Amino acid sequence: MQEIINAALQHQQAGRTVEAEQLWIQVLEADFRHIDAWHYRGVAAHVMGRHFDAVAFIERSLALQPENPQANYNLAVVLGELDDTAAAEAAYRRTLQQQPDFPSARHNLANLLKPQGRLTEAIDCLQHVGKPRDDSPQFLAGLANALKMAGRVHEAVELFQSAKEAAPQDARLHSQWLFALQYDPRIGDKELEQEHRRWNERHAPPTDSSSSSPRSHSGPLRVGFVSPDLGNHPVGIFLLPLLQRLDPAAIHTVCYSDHKQADEFNVQLRPLAGLWRDVWALSDEQLTEQIAADEIDVLFDLAGHTDGNRLSVFARRAAPVQITWAGYVGMTGLAAMDYLLCDRFHVPPEMESPGCEHPLRMPHGYVAFAPPSYAPDVSELPALTAGFVPYCAMNNVGKIKAPVRHVWAGALRGC
Repeated sequence: MQEIINAALQHQQAGRTVEAEQLWIQVLEADFRHIDAWHYRGVAAHVMGRHFDAVAFIERSLALQPENPQANYNLAVVLGELDDTAAAEAAYRRTLQQQPDFPSARHNLANLLKPQGRLTEAIDCLQHVGKPRDDSPQFLAGLANALKMAGRVHEAVELFQSAKEAAPQDARLHSQWLFALQYDPRIGDKELEQEHRRWNERHAPPTDSSSSSPRSHSGPLRVGFVSPDLGNHPVGIFLLPLLQRLDPAAIHTVCYSDHKQADEFNVQLRPLAGLWRDVWALSDEQLTEQIAADEIDVLFDLAGHTDGNRLSVFARRAAPVQITWAGYVGMTGLAAMDYLLCDRFHVPPEMESPGCEHPLRMPHGYVAFAPPSYAPDVSELPALTAGFVPYCAMNNVGKIKAPVRHVWAGALRGC
């Protein structure tokens, strides 16, 4: 029996998941109450994408041994992928009760809490008695992100910088730091520009000059959109009216989506694209090759330095013309990014910077907006009955810093 268990573990560690599961089944045929066999069979099912099987198998293991932090952690991971947030949270909390010093469980639990607006809980979870228990760059970045979302921008910027300095070759950590700098009123426009250029100096790989040559295909212009947010997200909402109005006889669109979960907007966007590619499993090198194979003429980056970006693909000059738009407030700093699609408010003429993305200004607004189906109907103005004008700003807290509040106060005093 022990030989079969050892072989199963070796297969699992080597990524031979099918072979491992077959051996775990043999173990269970011999001993139906084997705790590790149920647990690791669940892990194997998860790796193969059979998430409901994974939950059932791991729960069988936990029924036999509830005090197993690793099994509770693995169960939480699977439940999170199934969007069962409440059950995943409970499993992570059980993990931490059984093993308080479990950094991945703390990090993942905080990531569940943050989208729910439970930022204080997320920060407390990560700090764990006042300070991070894990000094890894990824853990520091997770805490920094929670602090940024809570409006504690200065602390966030410092932690992101520590994470970036600890992993200087990590382009995504560098991007997260740049994104946080956008919220920091201490950073001027010139310094922000210089820091974005440094991302290019440090992380942009050598480019293939052949990629910048016009494509040889015939037919309509081929336009690609690269984004992790092609769903119920501002970027997906902005893109929907555009795809609805483009003439497919003149423009063939290709969407390269890193958005894993199907939702209302994802379902609406898919049939509007001339070609839809789910690319979340592709490396940057593989995605670059795919874009070249699709003979894209104009490639849009819809993420900038936000999470899940593919700027390394654009740095490789994946298409002859490359444009950043909609997902990030300003320049990317990439030498290979040709244009920034903007408007006169987004990038005023006095803020133009030679040698970086050239601004392409729309005459009015740089994005189009159509209300999503869940938006409430427009109702009568509250001011008509209240006798005063209610003021509301729907933004994340990190944006509402002192200079912004002063501008709002001045505008309200002038009403």
